[in-house]
Formats: sequence, C-alpha cells, structure tokens
Amino acid sequence: MYFAIFFQAPTDQPQLKFRREREPDDDLNPPLEVTSKLISYSFLYTGSIKHDFNSGLCIVPVSLLLQNHCGVKTEILIDTSQVSDRLGTTQTGDSPQRHSVPISTSFNWVGQTLAQLSLDVGESKQVQLRAGFCRPGMYNLNNLAVFVTFAKGQSEMIEQKHTTPNIITLIDLFET
Repeated sequence: MYFAIFFQAPTDQPQLKFRREREPDDDLNPPLEVTSKLISYSFLYTGSIKHDFNSGLCIVPVSLLLQNHCGVKTEILIDTSQVSDRLGTTQTGDSPQRHSVPISTSFNWVGQTLAQLSLDVGESKQVQLRAGFCRPGMYNLNNLAVFVTFAKGQSEMIEQKHTTPNIITLIDLFET
C-alpha cells in the first residue's frame, strides 16, 4: 500500500525562481538556435513548369528573398555551389521525414555561384538566381547555403537554417 502526502506552501512566500547567471561574453557568443535564425529567406518561383526536355536544359528564374531579423546590420554570403544534406527530406526537430514522392535536389544553379550583400536592421532584399534542370521531376530548391556575419570583426560565417522544402515540378511537354 502506498501513501501520498500533500502539503501546500504558505501563500505569503514568493515563488522560487531559477536563473542562469550571464557570462560576460554571452552577448558575443549567442546560442546556435539564435544565430541560425538571424535572417530568414524564402524562394519565389513558378511552382510547376512544362518544358520540352528534348530541346535542352530547362532554366528557371528563382528569386531568393532575404530579411534581417537581428538588431544589427548583417553581412550575407549566398553559396549556390554548396551540396545540401537535405536530399529529399524535410527536417522536423532532429528526425528527417521522407516524402512519398521522390524529391530531388540534383539540379544545378546556373551562373554566379557566390553572392554577397548587406542587410540593415529589418531590411529585405531579393537576389536573382537561375536553376538548371535536365529532366522532368520534383525538385527541392533548398540546395544552397546562406551564411551570416553579424558582429564587427567576426570572421566566422554562420549558416542559416531553412528547413521548409521549396518544391518545383517540371513536366515534359511530350509526357502529358
């Protein structure tokens, strides 16, 4: 047999609160969950495109919209030559989920592979990109890397996280 004993703390005493003491360099080294979301970015593109793949590569214009969410000016580097580890998956927490339809990131960004820009506090800018596809299918455009430097004199570039897939569907004109 088990017994439980309950008691109520006196109401005239304040609640106990726990706080972590701040280290002097906390402002210089914020946690990764904060630094990986200094800016947001999204892709603007046509979601479904019909193309005659017998005539060659399908080039699709894509705008990358970036917005600064931190309280300081940021320096941003966009690298389209980076190989993504998100092949056909979306991240939810720490576990990847597979899509029921095969989604590929095996396409190439065409043209300039590096772009660098600055964003003031709250500012948004668009960067024009072009994606090249050699066959029909569903593709996730999240096959690039966006890095940020947010402090003067900081040499480390911090990769920004974008876990939402950006799916584009390419249809061969002669398969429909």
